[in-house]
Amino acid sequence: MIKVTIASDADHMLINKFGLTLQPYYLSNLFMIIYQHFTFDAAHFLPHVPDGHKCRNLHGHTYHLTLYIGGEILEREGWILDFSDLKAVAAPVIGTLDHTLLNNIEGLENPTAELLAAWIWQKIKPLLPGLQKIELKETPASGVIYEAE
Repeated sequence: MIKVTIASDADHMLINKFGLTLQPYYLSNLFMIIYQHFTFDAAHFLPHVPDGHKCRNLHGHTYHLTLYIGGEILEREGWILDFSDLKAVAAPVIGTLDHTLLNNIEGLENPTAELLAAWIWQKIKPLLPGLQKIELKETPASGVIYEAE
């Protein structure tokens, strides 16, 4: 349900990027999903694929990770979460993965895209309760979307 409240004070006026007042109201109880996109480079090999499979060899990817955070818009701030706070939460996790051999990271001994997405979720979800889903791409055409409970 969307609740529209007429605002009588300047703190609740919606201002566009040009500084012009758009409407004298604000929205509360409005659920939205924001997202932030990250990239990291890492090498891996898949030890459990058959002999001769190209992914059994050491190779690398530029991974594209998108985190989706859901929540209600905070009335005073006008956002769900500050993007800089989202970046600060994700940075240590991405830093652990970037320019590494994923197989050497505990829990990623068989670093398929699916298992890597689940690993990222387990690291970030406790810090971002509003995390709705993760999209992880190994290539522009191949990836995984992970949504837990």
